[in-house]
Amino acid sequence: MKTPYLILCIFFLCLSFSLALKDEGEEDVKAGSTRHPVILVPGDGGSKLMAKLNKSAGPHYWCYQHTSSYYLLWLNLDVLVSKFMDCFIDNMRLHYNHTDRRTYNTPGVDIMVPDFGTTKAIENLSDWNYWFGGYTKYFFNLVDLLVKNLNYTRGQDLFGAPYDFRKAPNEMDVFFSNLTRLAEQAYYANNNTRVVLVSHSYGCVLTLHWLHRRTEAWKAKFIEHFVSLAGPYAGTALSYEVYAAGYNLDVWELDGKRLRSEQRTSPSLAFLSPNPLAWAKDRVFLTTPAANYTVDNVQQFFRDINFTDGWEMRKDTMNLLDISKPPGVSMYCVYGNGTATTETVVYKDLKSFPDTPDHVVRGAGDGTVNLHSLRWCESWRGRQPQPLVSRLYPHADHMGLVTNYTIAEDLVKYVAEINVGREANRL
Repeated sequence: MKTPYLILCIFFLCLSFSLALKDEGEEDVKAGSTRHPVILVPGDGGSKLMAKLNKSAGPHYWCYQHTSSYYLLWLNLDVLVSKFMDCFIDNMRLHYNHTDRRTYNTPGVDIMVPDFGTTKAIENLSDWNYWFGGYTKYFFNLVDLLVKNLNYTRGQDLFGAPYDFRKAPNEMDVFFSNLTRLAEQAYYANNNTRVVLVSHSYGCVLTLHWLHRRTEAWKAKFIEHFVSLAGPYAGTALSYEVYAAGYNLDVWELDGKRLRSEQRTSPSLAFLSPNPLAWAKDRVFLTTPAANYTVDNVQQFFRDINFTDGWEMRKDTMNLLDISKPPGVSMYCVYGNGTATTETVVYKDLKSFPDTPDHVVRGAGDGTVNLHSLRWCESWRGRQPQPLVSRLYPHADHMGLVTNYTIAEDLVKYVAEINVGREANRL
């Protein structure tokens, strides 16, 4: 009779031990049951763009004038490194209308952003491209780890918000309306669970602009957290180099001067120029024997490089964002440093201006955005009731904050801690 009693005692002892272990891992279970939906907002160049052509002319006879369906315009590196580069530039560029102060595609070019609400257009920007597939991976690692490690499901509690990155906020009302609708749908579809926004680069600035336009009550209801990756909140000195000489996208085979004719036409570049609220009036971003260009003589700069539309776009965009105002939601601001970043573009001879700088003075930053701008988010700490924490990755470049696998693992761990409500004490 004692043996069954002994077995029963052992059974309850094991059961108690098992329950104790379950209590220790309770937060892991809770993470699954309180999983916050995630919306990913990409940066400049971080969304696929599809084009359909019905043109009457083009830069070369070999450029396609008509297509029966939409094709991948961005990012198509096969085109960028071939004789079709000028065709791409003509199809990608915008044209400024001085009457309504808006930009329009080249006549006969229809451009659309595919797959809003999904992560298809931002995981890999050119996933059919055999040679460049690895180079064009973007949010792939982060999405993959959210799915594998935290059991997120694409289209259910994991979403993407791609957009036409050529545009500035004054031409993006449809995108902002769609983002609001997506956040609300994600909230309701996941048992009234608030949304985590994960934005990169230009997407951070757009997210801040969008949050400023939402009421405090709306943000308190729908937004749990804003994770900002490499946000250029104060603008970037690189914009002066792009306007003047063009930018080869850090691909040595590309000709920045040829790409300049397209890059200059994007209002987003004007919007991402150094913000006068954050930079000293005598801070020189580009210098020639004839002039030093600062935030105080931007009109002269555009006149001297013979691109006066740039000044019109700058006037349209310079007051769109109040960078002194915090987002009004809990925030995790992540940025990198340790990669030489454009500080001042130098011309010693006016004959080479603006096409060919003599050299570029580089300083602290992530290779694209200056450290001064990346750290601007820290100026909001203590100026809102919600917590704001930041993290510096000393050797991470601008794209690495999204594409680096180890950093993606860290971000997923942070999302996991948001899900259990202890993220503010993590760092």
